[in-house]
Amino acid sequence: MQSFWKKAFLILLCLNILAISVIIYLSLSPVKQVFQEQTEAQMEEKNLSIAIPMNGQELEGLIQQVMEKQGVPIEMIVGEKFQIFIPVSFQGLNSHLSIVGNPKVDQGGNLLIEISDISLGALNLPDSLALQIMSQSVDSYDYLTLSTNPNQIHLDFQKISEVIGLNLRVKEIYPKEDRYIFTIDVNKQELFNQKEFN
Repeated sequence: MQSFWKKAFLILLCLNILAISVIIYLSLSPVKQVFQEQTEAQMEEKNLSIAIPMNGQELEGLIQQVMEKQGVPIEMIVGEKFQIFIPVSFQGLNSHLSIVGNPKVDQGGNLLIEISDISLGALNLPDSLALQIMSQSVDSYDYLTLSTNPNQIHLDFQKISEVIGLNLRVKEIYPKEDRYIFTIDVNKQELFNQKEFN
């Protein structure tokens, strides 16, 4: 009879230890998750997002400055529709590929230009051939890519940011109003450290 009580006592003790372990585990798990969420929220608070309005001429100047820094001979005219001129070689002739498109903003803060018209000098080429020539011409540029389905030019502002040294993203564009709004993310800590030294 004595061994029965010993076994019952040991089983009861094991069950209590198991129950306490489960309770401790469950009570600590949400705390870690909340702490992680708070840490992520604090990291987001460290960045300050500043809106910068530009007109078409200022945007054109910014893009031209990036192109010149990279040694890219592409010219862009900003208006209700964007016009891009890319020098190309075709059949031994040097010419300019002229592209007209409607600007849009993607979810990542980059600029998309939906191509509405393409021409290569005075040549009347099918769009597919003109896009193929253009694809070969812009293939070496990191921040300018071509998508053929749908026909779009993608200006990657994350890569452009690396060139100009600012974390610049497109927020909103209003081409008919000649208004373009960008955001620059600035680390609050770095900003306050610079103020202390000035």
